[in-house]
Amino acid sequence: MKIKSYLMMAIAALALTSCNEDFGDWLQQSKNEAPTAVTIGGLTFSPVGTIDYRELGDVERVKVANVNAVSTSSEEYNKITYHLLFGDEVMNIDADGTVDAKELQNLVVKLYGREPVERTLLAGMEAVVSNGKTATVVTSDDVLSIVCIPDAPVIESEYYYVGTSNNWSTTKDYPLSNGGVDQYENPVFSVVVPITSDGGTPQDNWFKIVGKSAFDRLDAGGDFWGGDVVGYAENGGNELTGKITVGLNDDVAKFKFDVTANPAKYVRITVNFMEKTFTLEPISFSDFIYEIGNASGWTKVEPLYNFEGNGKYRGFAYLDGAFKFRPNENDWTGDWEFDGEGKIADNGGPDCPGPAEPGYYMIDVDLNAMTYSLTKIDVITIIGSAINGDTNWGTEYEMTYNRDLDEWVWEGELTAGEFKFRANRGWAINWGYADGTTDYLKHGGGNIATDGGRFRVALKAKCDGGPATFTMTPL
Repeated sequence: MKIKSYLMMAIAALALTSCNEDFGDWLQQSKNEAPTAVTIGGLTFSPVGTIDYRELGDVERVKVANVNAVSTSSEEYNKITYHLLFGDEVMNIDADGTVDAKELQNLVVKLYGREPVERTLLAGMEAVVSNGKTATVVTSDDVLSIVCIPDAPVIESEYYYVGTSNNWSTTKDYPLSNGGVDQYENPVFSVVVPITSDGGTPQDNWFKIVGKSAFDRLDAGGDFWGGDVVGYAENGGNELTGKITVGLNDDVAKFKFDVTANPAKYVRITVNFMEKTFTLEPISFSDFIYEIGNASGWTKVEPLYNFEGNGKYRGFAYLDGAFKFRPNENDWTGDWEFDGEGKIADNGGPDCPGPAEPGYYMIDVDLNAMTYSLTKIDVITIIGSAINGDTNWGTEYEMTYNRDLDEWVWEGELTAGEFKFRANRGWAINWGYADGTTDYLKHGGGNIATDGGRFRVALKAKCDGGPATFTMTPL
């Protein structure tokens, strides 16, 4: 043992006094075998069994050591204060071997996270002995082993929707997301799924939530439904919020989203696995949202179109400097600001930063994930058999961007045949006729037929009150 003496006036600072080692040193010690007991200040502290916070309930103090007295009077005990030392952290321990329950669990979570598995802490110990005038600090060379399991439910790293929207298929069509972080750092997962219809009539959405373990069982040749799944306490309950139930499939009821009571095209399902709660949010995405920014002097909006109705918007615009998005064409109500790289939120924050290089961009916004991305359009070309009769689609004509007219233009001769528009000389971004119409274009649409001739072809790659359009004016 090591003994030091201090004046009484220094006693108040002792609780803040720490060893020179940092947390890393103590975590390294956890790899070593701890002694069975620590004798200090007249008491012997020996480890107890595993402390499982999931079974403790609401207690103020928890026993971390069994205590036996050595040859010392009780009067002396009343003058001794005991401390557990965890690197830079100091924790009071009473002479009965108990500590503040919340303080201990918070330390375990700080060091290891909240996952409910056994964690071992090795604590140094000191005793502060006072006679009313001076204080003596006795520090042990041994450490006390404390084993804890934090109070937290088991949360899997991945979850998936299985239900009406994917015909109860055991596939990963609709993964829930928590932003890609550790599930104990953010236990809130969500997904947006479509409302299906039967003969044009929207159908109620019944579903359960399964974890990665269900697919692991399936991959191993086992029963997909043979383990824990997430459901509702009452089969067919119509509430939009409530408590989840985790258990075997036969013991867990289905969730139900009542589309009659909550008309919607989509439903956002959010589950807080730490609080064991869920929320169902009916969603009917608008057809358009709008970009506005420095390129137009903040005076003109550029529409982004929700072509599939699923909350994923796409538009094309010239960008030069900062910009924002907003849900309304003519006002700023509910606009979305920058919320970190590639993210937006209605948070009153700063403008989205402009791209590194001014130019024409494809803009994608996903209101499910509240994300956006920019893809620079360096060139748009016309390609197809209508280009010099090239039936191999190996020839293309380059269009020119006219910023004043905000359109891509080419003038020249086309032969009888078909063509499409594409960006950056690849097929990742291309435009053709939307299914069943020749009135407008869509990304990845069908070929455009022509009888040939000399034309001025002008493409509105952006959606201008609707999907992309083009004109062919004879010359």
